[in-house]
Amino acid sequence: MRKNDFFRQVTLSIFSSLDLNKALERCRETLLGQMPVDDIVLILFDPWLRGFYVMAQATVPEIPRLDKNIPLPSAVMKFVLNNPIMEPRLINDTSKDPASCVVAPYVKNQGFSEILHPLKVEKERLGSLVIRALGNNRYNQKHADLIAMVHAPFAMALANAVQHMEVLQLKEQLADDNRYLRQELYPHAVEGIIGAEGGLK
Repeated sequence: MRKNDFFRQVTLSIFSSLDLNKALERCRETLLGQMPVDDIVLILFDPWLRGFYVMAQATVPEIPRLDKNIPLPSAVMKFVLNNPIMEPRLINDTSKDPASCVVAPYVKNQGFSEILHPLKVEKERLGSLVIRALGNNRYNQKHADLIAMVHAPFAMALANAVQHMEVLQLKEQLADDNRYLRQELYPHAVEGIIGAEGGLK
């Protein structure tokens, strides 16, 4: 497949649905024509939540899905903060990669080959794209280069998903605020009604 065609097909796949999990599954099927892909994960590292947050995942039945929220112990948090993934990484045996081993109990990455690709928009790092295949030595540099080609559509899809999540959180916060205000104002409103206490005379 020509590089332009590959880029176009992956881009169409990742923006094919508002449901990011469905879109990611279509991407997985597209990528299968070029490399082994048993699992794709779009993941955020959130220091405020003290852990990882899985935005979307497309996987085969043999691989258990990750929890949405993945809290990390303080020591692991410190390691992740001090060793951010700033450049793409090709890992053909996660059991022999020190960083992979540190987070292994939480992201269930043992027994895989991985391509880890940091996703950035306007130089701001949003999260990571994780491409995984069961077994060791499943990937080569050509595969990593193909994933690097489609950085932009994956980064934009993640940015859109994060923005959508923030809007939903804001709407929920506004709803909570409105409920609180109604509870606070309602007694005063009742007291202000003419004749509310003694009746009309």
